[in-house]
Amino acid sequence: PRYFDVVYVAKALQVPQAPWAGPLGHLITMDPRPRDDGAEYPDQMPITPLKWVSQSDLREQKDWDLYSIICTHFLASLAPDVKMKETTVRMDLDGFQLTAKSTRRVPEFTWCDVMG
Repeated sequence: PRYFDVVYVAKALQVPQAPWAGPLGHLITMDPRPRDDGAEYPDQMPITPLKWVSQSDLREQKDWDLYSIICTHFLASLAPDVKMKETTVRMDLDGFQLTAKSTRRVPEFTWCDVMG
């Protein structure tokens, strides 16, 4: 929801030993806010972690793996979209038309950096 303080939640997950600590530090400097481009579907919102839990607080590795996925997905949902640059080259080789396309990610901080 738009009234939800995502920065507060993100800061609650900002601890040095978190696997997402580096990208999260960068994300917080960007002052993330819930997206306002598009419709809001409550059934498609990411699960929101409300506090930091260390790996030693959990009983099994699978519990930590799930918690880590939830946190990373939530933080990635706050990050900017990926921008791509496409280049197209067209050549005529003695009547034979050749087209080559290249797509590359623009080197900016995005959700891909949060996901790792």
